[in-house]
Amino acid sequence: MGNAPYHSLQKDKAPTSSSRKLELISWLQSKGIEANKNMLKPELVRLVKENKSRKSTYILDEITEQHGHTVLRLPPYHCHYNAIERIWAYFKGSFSCHYT
Repeated sequence: MGNAPYHSLQKDKAPTSSSRKLELISWLQSKGIEANKNMLKPELVRLVKENKSRKSTYILDEITEQHGHTVLRLPPYHCHYNAIERIWAYFKGSFSCHYT
């Protein structure tokens, strides 16, 4: 699997420090962690960091597993591991030889 953004949509993604305060509170409460509007944003961000999962769960991974497949994620910037890149290179070369 390449590293395209649409391949890596996270399930239940934790909010970040740039998220709105209400988003932080909502996420924390959905996890059963007590949070309210009276808390300061840095305190809420700290609670999110302490309680978010260390391992990301991706939506696409779950869909493929339901169909009996496993996703193998490629390291970023290592296109030589990705077969589709070689196929694209072949077609680009073939096209340029015929139409240049």
